[in-house]
Amino acid sequence: TIKRSSDTDWVTFSSGEFFSVEGSSSFDVNVEIETAYLCEYL
Repeated sequence: TIKRSSDTDWVTFSSGEFFSVEGSSSFDVNVEIETAYLCEYL
């Protein structure tokens, strides 16, 4: 699950899904198992 600074609740994403984070902001990640993610700056 992730929680962007603009979110009020945690949001769940499944394998293969993606999410966007606005510039000059942050996000938290909460995982149950070891997880990798890819950041792309567009």
